[in-house]
Amino acid sequence: MKYEIAIIGVGEMGSWIAEQLVKKGIFGGKRIIVTRRNNGKLVDFAEKIGVDYSISNIEAAKNSKRILLAVRPQQMKEVVSEIAPYVAKSQIIFSVAVGLGIDFYEKFFPENQVVRLMPNPFIASNLGTMGYSVNGNIDNDTIAEINNILSPLCESLVKIDDDKMHLFSTMASCSSAIFWQMFDSIIEKAKEDGFDEKTAREITLISALASAKHSLKTDESMIDMINSAATPGGMTIEGVNYLRQNNFSENVKEALQKISDRSMEINRQFNK
Repeated sequence: MKYEIAIIGVGEMGSWIAEQLVKKGIFGGKRIIVTRRNNGKLVDFAEKIGVDYSISNIEAAKNSKRILLAVRPQQMKEVVSEIAPYVAKSQIIFSVAVGLGIDFYEKFFPENQVVRLMPNPFIASNLGTMGYSVNGNIDNDTIAEINNILSPLCESLVKIDDDKMHLFSTMASCSSAIFWQMFDSIIEKAKEDGFDEKTAREITLISALASAKHSLKTDESMIDMINSAATPGGMTIEGVNYLRQNNFSENVKEALQKISDRSMEINRQFNK
């Protein structure tokens, strides 16, 4: 086939992936073809990163060894229904749509190898964890191929059972907004106490980064690390006790549960 991969829908996530595949030299630009509903933005994007483009999902899909579906969940059924009659069973189907499980794609591509990807908001910087699940048609060569293609795009690539992907998404992707909400509160408090925005932001984010890096280098539990930092009679324990008394942990868990529930709701809604 002419192309190594067709990326159907170069919106935010699709464009990030396309750019990184080119930047990392995983596929040469002219071995990638992209599509998008907005033709003006499609042409501008394709010319910017040096890939081919098409206004036809069918033509892009027919001519590519791999097909990456990067459209929104509410658009997915329309797109897969459109291209399915033209997809050969030798082609590998990838998807980055949130909430849609492997079983959704197997209705349209029962003989194909299907890979469900869960990137994160940091793929443009090759940071964070990326998860993937596969269907029963997958073979060892494709598993190796997945690792070769995706590992350069992240810090950690993890194979996940498909029924756990909504949990992985909550932990690895959606949780970033929870962290940012907390960081914003710390930054705002620092500004209220007299720090300028730049200084408050730098102190907060470097401290958060140091905390995360330290945690990765030790086998200590989070509770043990909290207790070692929040010594009795000290300053830190006052803040920690306040958060504990006001159900901080339970509130965070409930927020994450809301995200996970929404993922499952999307799957039910668009998997009919």
